[in-house]
Amino acid sequence: MRDDIMKIRLFITGGTIDKVYNQSNGELEFDQTHFPEILSRARVEVDLLIEELLLIDSLDMIDADRDLILERCINCEEKYILITHGTDTMCETAKLLGESSIDKTIVLFGSMVPYAVS
Repeated sequence: MRDDIMKIRLFITGGTIDKVYNQSNGELEFDQTHFPEILSRARVEVDLLIEELLLIDSLDMIDADRDLILERCINCEEKYILITHGTDTMCETAKLLGESSIDKTIVLFGSMVPYAVS
């Protein structure tokens, strides 16, 4: 691997993007992260390390969860970080990360629809 290739950390925290729509009961549910499949289907070939921190709805996220996200962002070796997150409370997490003045590029992203239907 070349040294000039960008290394990226992907933190999984949940949100609708990682939920499954259960057709039998009409509920959105968590099973497991879909990101290995998503990245494979998209043929992503960058040096990307996936780390599942949480698999929760952002409405269920508490301060301790945000502190965990912040701690992992500070302590991971990668300078570029992607974070999956539910859209309902993404702003609160972004505010915490922004106020911490981490010298890294951090992108939070989510979805209004789930990736999978069961």
